Amino acid sequence: MLTRLLSFLVVLSLSLHSGCGSSSAVRKDVSSRCKTLKIIHWNDFHAQNETRVLRKDGKSYRVGGAAVLKAYIDSLRNLAPNHSILLYAGDDFQGTPISSLTKGRSQILLMNQIKPDAVVPGNHEFDYGKENFAALLTEANYDVVCANLVVAKTGEPLFPPYKVIERGGLKIVVIGLITTDLPVLTIPENVAGLETKDYGVVLSKYLPEIKAKEKPDAIIVLSHIGLLNKLDYIDDLTLSRIYPEIAAFIGGHSHTPIFEPIRKGGGVIAQAGSRGQYVGELDLVIDPVGDSLVSFSGKLIETFADSVAPDSRVQAMVDSMEAPIKKMMDEEIGALKADWKSRFNESTNIGTWQTDVMREELKVDIAIQNSGGIRKSLNAGPIRVRDIWEISPFGNSFVLFGVTGKELRSMLEWQIDGRGEFCDMSGVVCKYNGALPYGKRIKEITVGGKPLEEEKVYVVATNNYAAAQLNALFGLQREVKVKGTPYIDHDFFVEAVRKRKVVSGEKREWLINVAKDK
Repeated sequence: MLTRLLSFLVVLSLSLHSGCGSSSAVRKDVSSRCKTLKIIHWNDFHAQNETRVLRKDGKSYRVGGAAVLKAYIDSLRNLAPNHSILLYAGDDFQGTPISSLTKGRSQILLMNQIKPDAVVPGNHEFDYGKENFAALLTEANYDVVCANLVVAKTGEPLFPPYKVIERGGLKIVVIGLITTDLPVLTIPENVAGLETKDYGVVLSKYLPEIKAKEKPDAIIVLSHIGLLNKLDYIDDLTLSRIYPEIAAFIGGHSHTPIFEPIRKGGGVIAQAGSRGQYVGELDLVIDPVGDSLVSFSGKLIETFADSVAPDSRVQAMVDSMEAPIKKMMDEEIGALKADWKSRFNESTNIGTWQTDVMREELKVDIAIQNSGGIRKSLNAGPIRVRDIWEISPFGNSFVLFGVTGKELRSMLEWQIDGRGEFCDMSGVVCKYNGALPYGKRIKEITVGGKPLEEEKVYVVATNNYAAAQLNALFGLQREVKVKGTPYIDHDFFVEAVRKRKVVSGEKREWLINVAKDK
């Protein structure tokens, strides 16, 4: 991966240009030859095939669902039938029971109805294994592109790196890029034999080839990289500055709703949130002679379900898929007293509850739940089987392993420093001073209410994804021997709700920064 320093030096060395410049400065002779392109886009749908209820200003309203999304997309296509392209930026799988039960096939069949011009795979497309994804794509009637995912032995791209689209008198090339973090975003065996190449390496390879061979009027990157807001990561914004010849980055992965497209020196960056709440509309004005972006405008359109007639064919497919599982999934199994809030990279009350029941039921010293494995919030009220499946959609199994007290201390230092995805824990209370340097922050650790013993081996329960990523999550260097259990996360949590009937929704603080108290 490119480093921050390299990125900074490359940006400084580039002479950024924007072709014809802003629309206000375009000469009449240039303006007359310019052509328009409408890009319709969405990302990170996560199998949200049915509409969902959101709350705003004390009022409830419905958004999204596959049939509603299709209706909005069609209405935008009809505005420019000969000048529009439809792009999807990854993570269609994983999030609702039907995706898990069909291993993603439900999403392939629905995507066939929406008919995008190009799709980049997301990391969650590999959650059921690369072989499963490959088999499902034999049923797809749309094109998948990705330049930086290759077969490790041969270096050959797993998918075509780019696609040429001719629309409205313009020749467009769409390049796909997937996050280089793919190996740590799914269970390693799911992507065994595959390798993600550095974005800069593949762009430096393909951009000259595309320019010489295809002679496009515009190049677009379809990206499952995202806006990461971390200085040590390369993201869409960084790449747009390094490669100003790319007209637009249509993004996904970070679930960012970009209400007004971003342009800071390079191409335009757009992303449409997640789960079908928004569809993006980006209009580009392109000078085909100069192969340059003249101007742009764009917005996100919220997919209010009550404002359109859902696509009847897609709705019938969704209803048919849901019918066999509806009774089981909609069963009420308990009651939640306070809202459950999911937050990535933060401690949550859902994480408190999940780790507590894991520790209690599996009779271990410590339980761990990674924040990225908690995929949905839930309002106080009835708890249905479906809710638990959507909170924990991955179908991960629980495993047990042992760590010494000394190793546990090191794991906690790693977490405190934010080096890995935040994890909730049960059985541990750690007090630390965040103002002190790495390695000296921890002031007190108790396990099961007793002071940490450095040489003692503690039994830990977690899901098999977290166990496979102990180095990334906790900096644990050695290979850990795990013991399997017969328990699958969502089934386990469903039975835990049934047993307890009422869930308080309280949050337990296990990681306490004592510097804040001074």
